[in-house]
This record gives sequence, C-alpha cells and structure tokens, in this order.
Amino acid sequence: EQQRLYNSTKGEEASYQKLVADNQKALQGIVAARAAAIRASNIQVSSGGCGGYPAYLCNAPQDSILDPQWGLNRECVSWILWRRSQIGRPIAALGHAFAWYRAAPAGNSNMANAQFGDIVAWDSYGYGMGYYGHVAIVESNSGGYITISEFNFDYGQGPGRYGTRKIPVSSSILNGARYYR
Repeated sequence: EQQRLYNSTKGEEASYQKLVADNQKALQGIVAARAAAIRASNIQVSSGGCGGYPAYLCNAPQDSILDPQWGLNRECVSWILWRRSQIGRPIAALGHAFAWYRAAPAGNSNMANAQFGDIVAWDSYGYGMGYYGHVAIVESNSGGYITISEFNFDYGQGPGRYGTRKIPVSSSILNGARYYR
C-alpha cells in the first residue's frame, strides 16, 4: 500500500512540476510581449529611484513592510494611496488593484480625459497585469499622451520598482483600462 501511494504521489508531482514549468514559460511570454509592446508603441519608460515614496518603504525588500495606509510596500496600491495623499487628494483603500478597476465608472475609459491625480486601473489579467490587476497615477495629460507613475510594473528589471511611462492615449496598453477620480 505504501509503495502504491508513493508511486501515485510521484506521478502527481511530475504533473505538478510540468504545470509549474508551463506556467512559468507562459508568464515569461507575457512579460516579453509586454516589453515588445512598450518598445513598439512609442511609450517612453523611465525607472529608478523612489518618486518621493518614503525611503523606509522603498529601500526595504518588496512586501517586507506593511505601509500605514493599506498593505505591503512597493506595491502599486501602496504607491497610489501614498501619492494621492502627497498631492492633497487622499482616498480610502478599496483593496487590490482589480477593486479599483471595478469601482471606476465604465465610461471612464477614454484616457484623453484623465487628469492629474486620477488613478488608472487595469482589471486582473488585463494586458498581462496578473491576478490582482494594476493601478498607477496620472502625472500629466497632454491630450495625446498620458504620463503615469507606478510601482511594481516590471520594466524588465524585476518587480517592485518605481517608474513612469509616457503612453499615447491610443496605445493598446490602455485598452480596457479605466480611470478613477
């Protein structure tokens, strides 16, 4: 009986390891596709530093500190809550990024109308954003481009970093995104 259970478990382990490997390969494909789309779509990316985010949160390993407003450090929701407070537009936490997306009116999808301080939200799995979705802050809008600031969008340097993107409002990266005032 022990041998049968052992053999059965070994077979399941091999299936699980294959599933993990397949999912890792798919994730690498999503990250590569996102990087290619950024390069091909006239998006300007800047990364590095902390964007003013408190040093004790920025310099600690990602997800190692609970920030005072919502959750774990160097995550996108932590960033938007902190940034909104800094610009005088504090807002209560709604949860993970997909909750912000669902709270944003469906009509708020034309990024040409987004304003400084608005939160841009992508639903879970929207444009490779993952299970929890993603949020960022609009720093400026020229009508043709929006500039956003964010944490934990992988620019190819690994997750948990600060960066900004200048994105044409017609970019496919913004398809399905909504903004929240």
